[in-house]
Amino acid sequence: MDARFTVPGTGIRIGLDPIIGLIPVVGDTATLIVGLAMLIESRRLRLGWGTHLRIVWNLVLDWLVGLVPVADLVLDTIFRAHQRNARLLSERAALRYPT
Repeated sequence: MDARFTVPGTGIRIGLDPIIGLIPVVGDTATLIVGLAMLIESRRLRLGWGTHLRIVWNLVLDWLVGLVPVADLVLDTIFRAHQRNARLLSERAALRYPT
């Protein structure tokens, strides 16, 4: 969602999140719903309320800023809520369920 494509002539990577986010309110709500999959997985793995709340915070922040058109593109390019949540989920799962 956050780093699928490279902007030609730059090293900047973007994903579907900023592209879908160009559709006011609906686009950001759609990416919020997609992001909830990581919350569901966190709950399934019983990673704890701290992890759940951080995932929700990242998603809500992304959604709220996404309501402001230009700020949405900047946040999605810099903050990358979905990548943060994927990393958080992976790290916490590795701690809870070591191999």
